[in-house]
Amino acid sequence: MNKAMNLLIIGGGATGLASAYIAAKRGEKVTLLEASSKLGGLLSTFDIGGTKLECFYHHFFTHDAEINWLLKELNLSQDVRFVETKMGMYRYGNIHPFTTTKDLLQFPKLSLLDKIRFGLTSLFLSKQRKWQKYENISALEWFYKWAGRRVTNTIWYPMLEIKFGEYAAKIPLAWMIGRMTQRLKSRSKGKEKLGYLKGSLQRLVDALEVKLREKKVIIFKNTPVTELLFENDRVIGVKTPQGEFRADKILVTIPTIYLAKLIPSKFSNYRKQLEKLNILGLSASLLLQKTFK
Repeated sequence: MNKAMNLLIIGGGATGLASAYIAAKRGEKVTLLEASSKLGGLLSTFDIGGTKLECFYHHFFTHDAEINWLLKELNLSQDVRFVETKMGMYRYGNIHPFTTTKDLLQFPKLSLLDKIRFGLTSLFLSKQRKWQKYENISALEWFYKWAGRRVTNTIWYPMLEIKFGEYAAKIPLAWMIGRMTQRLKSRSKGKEKLGYLKGSLQRLVDALEVKLREKKVIIFKNTPVTELLFENDRVIGVKTPQGEFRADKILVTIPTIYLAKLIPSKFSNYRKQLEKLNILGLSASLLLQKTFK
């Protein structure tokens, strides 16, 4: 296992698989390590009623160039369906339609002024292009100021709390701008459409695995990384229960909290810095190529 390879990828989720495909496509020699018995990560599925159901909800937008490109590469584009979305909001013991302007106007317990403020602030955020200046502004604080307390407590706070829990008040307005801009770009003639792959995204994972093997990518499942290997403060490989893997470049696609556990005690200060990061259900990718200082 000590023979050097061009690129070693840790993690067989969506990022790891797509990275392996792109690297192999441009001629690099790639080895991918996955800790579990199957690839896909958050794209994993389970069988029910003779079909595959995704463990986590996924969709993509009409303007998502990267995944649309990848689906075309894998000959799956013909099985993509862009479906008109219909949203509802559960409040006051009932589910209320919340897709059109008419739905907003009929939404209960908000005054006409509240609804106008909701519409105007939503439109304002969706039109912002210089999101960087909003990175240090709390989305909730901004909504309380401009959308009003009733609108924020009825609509925005519950949505942020469900998604981010105790961190709801810390979510920057820049994130909200990004989400609204994405959804606006996926609209045509006032109707939003979201993309789904027939048969679930497991088909994407399976097709990627086939393509990777065709391109001579070496895939090891059930191979958890236990430690990063260093030489003169440079990452040169990893340790696993199956042995050592070394490479010129290492791409880590697992969450930062797991990456921190792989760093030897010699670099405890850096490990502690990673452990302090509050990552909520998000994965970080890190290219370890030069020095670790």
